[in-house]
Amino acid sequence: MTPSSRADAEESRLLHAVVHRWLKDAGYQSTLKAFAEESKQLSGWLAPDDGNHRTELGGEINSIDAARSSEELAEAPDLRSLIQSFISLQRIGGETSSKSEGAHATSLHGNAITSPLQLSLPGSTRLRYEVSKTHSTLHASNILSIQQVILSTRSFSTTQERYVTSRRQVLCTTAADRRIVLSDAADGAMLECFEPVKSNSEIGHTSAVLCTAQNPRDERELVSAGMDGRVIIWDLLSRQSVQALRHHTKFVVRVAHSLCGRYLASASYDRTIRIYKRDFTIPQRQEVARVLDEDDSELVPFNPDYQLVHTIETRTNPEALLFVSASLSPTISPSSSAAENESVAQTKTEAKRGWLAYTAREDCCLYFCALPIGGNVSSQSEQRAATPDFEVVRFNTNANQHDFHVSYSLLALSLHPLGTHISIQTSAAQSETISRILLLPLLSSERTSTLYTSAPSSPLSPCARHAWLKSGAGVWIASEDGILRLVDLPLGRVRCALPAHGAVMDVAERARSGAGVVREELSAASWSRGGNTVIKDLVVIDDEGTVASVGFDRTVRICTLQA
Repeated sequence: MTPSSRADAEESRLLHAVVHRWLKDAGYQSTLKAFAEESKQLSGWLAPDDGNHRTELGGEINSIDAARSSEELAEAPDLRSLIQSFISLQRIGGETSSKSEGAHATSLHGNAITSPLQLSLPGSTRLRYEVSKTHSTLHASNILSIQQVILSTRSFSTTQERYVTSRRQVLCTTAADRRIVLSDAADGAMLECFEPVKSNSEIGHTSAVLCTAQNPRDERELVSAGMDGRVIIWDLLSRQSVQALRHHTKFVVRVAHSLCGRYLASASYDRTIRIYKRDFTIPQRQEVARVLDEDDSELVPFNPDYQLVHTIETRTNPEALLFVSASLSPTISPSSSAAENESVAQTKTEAKRGWLAYTAREDCCLYFCALPIGGNVSSQSEQRAATPDFEVVRFNTNANQHDFHVSYSLLALSLHPLGTHISIQTSAAQSETISRILLLPLLSSERTSTLYTSAPSSPLSPCARHAWLKSGAGVWIASEDGILRLVDLPLGRVRCALPAHGAVMDVAERARSGAGVVREELSAASWSRGGNTVIKDLVVIDDEGTVASVGFDRTVRICTLQA
């Protein structure tokens, strides 16, 4: 076989693998069976899930060929990613460098920055999770956010004859009822509740609370934000509000802390992002330390005293915030080859700094704002090469970096557990479509992977949230159809689709009780326009992938893996 004919044969097998993967993921079982049979006859490519390992003439297929087909299927790029890349190229008239095309093609095969793609989620093709607990008495209205926080409780010990502080992980939820509730995930017991205030002069919320964030370096500090435009600082040890930041004029939709704990950012629909800095001393350890004064009776005062240090103005409403630690300036060039990018990422050893990543609606770019370097720089040359403080760097997330057409919004950001990549959840800008997760290295435009979640998404989607498993091998996806989905790496397969909220949960419960449920009934329930199918937020709470989710059905659901 000549080199050209061998290349043609390899390309043919790859194309068969690409189409086979798409048919299988889309659920076209009858078409898939016919395609697999014809692929075997025409190209000799044997579908890995085809149990008939025989050729047309009756001879056995070599086990090596079967293993090769399985390997080709695992490495085959997603057909939807290839189509998107082609459309992106067409938008710019096909004008791009061969180096850029090669880098993107290589990244589709998983050979660019490979760390997350080396992970795999063990277990069967379909993992059996179940709704193990439902907590329905914590809020009286739509629940809007959930996170896991560490709650410290101070009490007097009669045996030690002094005050002691204990710590436990709890769930923190917010809702349209203006309350912040701390509860036990196991039994749903309310442990603490921060009530709304009645006057504008008090430190607290007067409208629905949209989000919270706990300082990663100081567990006493919890920050909340809401529809009243306020950002409130709470002391979790004294259970008191200590500061109100009132620089925003509209809804504050996200708050986030820097990894060092000194900076706080808030994003508002007044189209500004505010960055604050606290002067209060950050504890050296994560646990609450030295909370008692010398006579063991009074708390050490807590007053972080945040001051506004910078304001970013956005063209459209900001949607997501995430602090990360990366190099002093962008080092990975979108025009470099994948091999060059990987080499740079692995060998770069200079000092790091904090960056604030953010996105805005109807904008396909991911932005990074450089935080002040402080004492992280050891040489003047590093100082000169570093991005200036608070300068914003932009990265286009389209499949082709020269294409700035906006067909989706970037609504949620998370840091992958490995710490090397940002995951971005998208929503269509103009029409209903499927939500995706884009996986990008820090300070880069190159996609390492595109995960198609199968979760429906609309332009005004209220539920673009996702949460990674602790291992980083899979990600839970919130949706507006009441179904929690677990998507794995590296293939982006839906390993679990669990009815968890609203009408779709009611249908699933009837099915478990013995009542017959048809697919059409489940589908109709999932698209109930009453709104109660919306899953607003979720958080992974242990190493086994247990996920806690909240929604417009006013419940907290705890979903666990069956034995």
